[in-house]
Amino acid sequence: MSKHILIFFVGLLLLSTNVLGQIWNIDDRSIFIKSTPEEDYIIGCAELYNKTSDTVEVMWERSKESFTNKDWESYVVDDEIEWAPFVDTGTFELLPKDTLQLCVNLLSYHTSGRGTVILHLYADADSVNVQDSIVYKIDVDWPSATKKSKQIRLYPNAAQDHIHIDWNNFEEKIQQVDIYNLIGMKVATHKVKDMNEVFSIELEDLDSGVYFISMLNQSKKLVFTKTFSKVD
Repeated sequence: MSKHILIFFVGLLLLSTNVLGQIWNIDDRSIFIKSTPEEDYIIGCAELYNKTSDTVEVMWERSKESFTNKDWESYVVDDEIEWAPFVDTGTFELLPKDTLQLCVNLLSYHTSGRGTVILHLYADADSVNVQDSIVYKIDVDWPSATKKSKQIRLYPNAAQDHIHIDWNNFEEKIQQVDIYNLIGMKVATHKVKDMNEVFSIELEDLDSGVYFISMLNQSKKLVFTKTFSKVD
């Protein structure tokens, strides 16, 4: 009897594993991201297709991030949110028979290097078993003449009522400054008109906490990012 019970549970386990394996298809589990001399913000995406007739809650987890260049920053982008570099897990819904991109965006700051980002995927937010993995391999080769230093200064940090941006002769024209909270939601947008003056941002409407500030050029590409704290 115990032998039959054991066979039953082994069969049930295999069936469950097979069912989980039928939830989605991924077009490519190994993404190679390589930049050209015109790109500082590079993107690599994998496509997930929900094979079922049910909405699936997918949780991603950044299980590995290894860069030869310590200045690099990577952002995971799921359904609608570009998550801050310090956010290592998130969830999104994959609708029935729908396709969604899961991307890793890299900001290289015009510097060369190599790196790997690995995302583990789970079939729901409460699962402890890795359902799938995607590997993003990154190769950036910038000519030394094009490298730019990160000269922008953000102060004070922590800030209370205002935060100030000193452009410090930054080489690229900044057109827009966005502020995100810790879960990657945009909470403020500011247009930049004159980089010859210190740019000040009021923080009265923000709760205390850590925020992520990003600066976009005239092509709406991200060229600089930094975190700051708001205190009461």
